[in-house]
Amino acid sequence: MKCTLVGSRFFGAKVFEALRNDGAEIARVVAPAADDRLALAAQQAEVPIHLLENPKNVPGDAIADGTELIVAAHTH
Repeated sequence: MKCTLVGSRFFGAKVFEALRNDGAEIARVVAPAADDRLALAAQQAEVPIHLLENPKNVPGDAIADGTELIVAAHTH
C-alpha cells in the first residue's frame, strides 16, 4: 500500500518505523521541520520529505502522487 505519512516528533518516527516494518510503501513523509525526529528518520531511510511552511496547513501538493492512504501521526 502506498502511503504518505504526515506527522512529527517521537510518535511520528515510531509510526514511520511501524509502517516500514509492516511492509507499507512510504512514498513521502510530511514533517514540520528538517530537524524533526520524523524527518530525520525519513532522511536516514532515503524516503522523500516535504517540509511544511505552516505546520497547521498541509497543502495538497505535499501528498505524494499515487498515495492510497494518508496516515496522520501527530502529538501535541
